[in-house]
Amino acid sequence: MNIDDGKTQAHVPLTAGTLVGHYRIVEKLGAGGMGEVYLAEDTRLNRQVALKFLPQSLVCYEDAKVRFTREAQATAQLNHPNIVTIYQVSEYKGCPFFAMEYCKGCSLRELVDKERLPLDRILDMAIQICEGLAKAHQVGIIHRDIKPSNIFIDADGRAKLLDFGLAALQGKDKLTKVGTALGTLGYMSPEQVRGEEADHRSDLFSLGVVIYEMVAGKAPFEEEYEASTIYAVLHEMPAPLARFHNDLPESLQKTVSRLLEKFPERRYQNANDVAADLKEMQRESRRHLAVRVHKRRWKRYAVIFAVPIILLIAGYWFLDSLPRFKELLKKHGASSGSASSHKQSYQASAWPEADQLFRRDPFWVGGDCASSVDLGDGRTLWLLGDTRVDPTGQHSRKSSMFIRNSVAIQTGYNPSKASIAFFWRKDETGQPASFFPEQGNEWFWPGHGIRLGDCLLLFLGRFRGSDKGLGFEGYDWDAVMVNNPDQSPSNWSLTWLDSPANEIGVLVGSASVIQVGECVYAFGSREPVVPHPIYVVRWPTVEVRKGDLSGIQWWAGKGAGWIRQADLKEAPEPVFYGGQTDLTVHYDGMAREFLCVQTVGFGPAVLALRKAPELTGPWTEPEIIYRPPEFSRPNIMIYAGKAHPQLKGADLVLTYTTNSSDLFEFSDSLIYYPRFVRLFRGR
Repeated sequence: MNIDDGKTQAHVPLTAGTLVGHYRIVEKLGAGGMGEVYLAEDTRLNRQVALKFLPQSLVCYEDAKVRFTREAQATAQLNHPNIVTIYQVSEYKGCPFFAMEYCKGCSLRELVDKERLPLDRILDMAIQICEGLAKAHQVGIIHRDIKPSNIFIDADGRAKLLDFGLAALQGKDKLTKVGTALGTLGYMSPEQVRGEEADHRSDLFSLGVVIYEMVAGKAPFEEEYEASTIYAVLHEMPAPLARFHNDLPESLQKTVSRLLEKFPERRYQNANDVAADLKEMQRESRRHLAVRVHKRRWKRYAVIFAVPIILLIAGYWFLDSLPRFKELLKKHGASSGSASSHKQSYQASAWPEADQLFRRDPFWVGGDCASSVDLGDGRTLWLLGDTRVDPTGQHSRKSSMFIRNSVAIQTGYNPSKASIAFFWRKDETGQPASFFPEQGNEWFWPGHGIRLGDCLLLFLGRFRGSDKGLGFEGYDWDAVMVNNPDQSPSNWSLTWLDSPANEIGVLVGSASVIQVGECVYAFGSREPVVPHPIYVVRWPTVEVRKGDLSGIQWWAGKGAGWIRQADLKEAPEPVFYGGQTDLTVHYDGMAREFLCVQTVGFGPAVLALRKAPELTGPWTEPEIIYRPPEFSRPNIMIYAGKAHPQLKGADLVLTYTTNSSDLFEFSDSLIYYPRFVRLFRGR
């Protein structure tokens, strides 16, 4: 047995039986960055305690010792059932330690990872955490590191706040300099992330993160990369909680959203108010539960008799409708099996470093659609629809002007490292004007294009105003040949080509343009038809290079094959339904199949992937690969999901565009810019 004489400075391992003052070590419970925790027996009072020691590796650092001691002093001021109790502060062999109450149970981190929590338990624990925080804030102590691993749930279900190692005494903390970020990334408030001075409302933001995680099973700003997490904390709102928990009261969503406000003045101003709202939700939830139990008793007997009848009717309906269901699949070009020979998993994440590519120009302040064309030698052409240009060069939306399209040249294939230059025309007064000029009351939104040797073919959708839908309609397409694509777009020589009559109403080239073998293929959607059937046409490459598009051929289905437009007797068959005006198709050499990237949904949408062994199909149903962080924002519109296989920095680089149905939100710099996504194959 080792007995502490209080003088020896050499490190002695704390093994079972070691006496530290009047505490006898039982076993080591765990260790973290700022402490090692042991279970011990208080030989004087005959009770179990937990001893927390400053790690030996930090004993030589004075600021670490000060911070460790401050944790004990801060916690010792807080006599509350939802905060761990401190018994004593001392030193052992020159190493600071403090004795605190020992609780049997587990951390909230372990609990959330192990099981899905029922609503009543979530509310109960959240209320207790609030009450513990309210006590700390009452005496001016800010925790600064609220997270599930710093919250302990004892055997009686009581929540206790632990680890005040980063705590600050409000208005008196001199240990931490402004500009230093302290806390755990993903749980830190925006002001903590920016290294600014944080008050008690920073703890309330972290509380919102913890409640969100208890409901959803995952943290709201959890991203693969640190930079992406920082960006999410500063700029993005998480997905609605209703997606993760059935029968969630709307009031809880409002409470969490208010806690997660980016600006402290918009959050709850004290923990007591949060606790009061949570208690009201708990009372309401329990009232509803009592009503449901009462109703369930008399319904039970009705169900016993009703189930056989329902099963009988359902079985008859299924057998009767199965042939019609298969016929519907066949009619819409869907396959009952996968068109891909194997299942490939993907991992997608935001790429905020690449997002800066479109934010560097002092004049160009936003645009949509963002199709790309590989020009070779590290150069990429971007074709952009509606655009905002600030003539003052101050990169301000408030002083910007609206034009219908613009183009840009990116130099370097990695968008996070590349440079970019934007181009538009000027009118007779010197003001910004569309790169592809309007024709009367009609305008052009660029589709896609392709480099063919020393020339560049671009497809443009022709649009006009309408009193239906979104206020405009696409009704025709045009094509233009750039005769000198290696020069700056300011010096391009353009030849407008004669395009065939658009008798079918398909915006040819709006979706994607690729070259396979000796032909150029162009995809397009039929407008305005829901659910966006996608068609494909082709021309011999040799004819396209001459500027001759008269020999257009349409895919008319597996039975008919390719038919010249002049020989069509009826509308051709789409290659798939449920597409979008903007999407991409490319050949994936590694998987040896064609991939289509698009958004699915209107307003809040997701990015999805289709696969096919041939251009003409059969195409799989869309597989969701990425839910943009803007998905949960009110009035949001997410669209123009596309792939850019020539770009580097991921197995596949994607983009999408965001906009808002609320014109007053246009000043928000988070919308109306192309956003980058990195896609990696499962390893």
